[in-house]
Amino acid sequence: MHVASHRRGLGLSLRDAAKILGISQATLSRVERAEKPDIDTFVKICQWAEWSKKCDFFFVTNPADLDDF
Repeated sequence: MHVASHRRGLGLSLRDAAKILGISQATLSRVERAEKPDIDTFVKICQWAEWSKKCDFFFVTNPADLDDF
């Protein structure tokens, strides 16, 4: 699912979603237009959208844990 689709599915405006995420409206707009965010923004979006499998690898300390990916 895309970020914009997820946001709209929750009935959130761009402004409201950005506020919840703790990022600027401009940053969220860029992400929704498929521009790659910085790592902090990426993690915030993954956690907010509950896309944990897309973010978990940033926090792996044991390479064996990557077998699930």
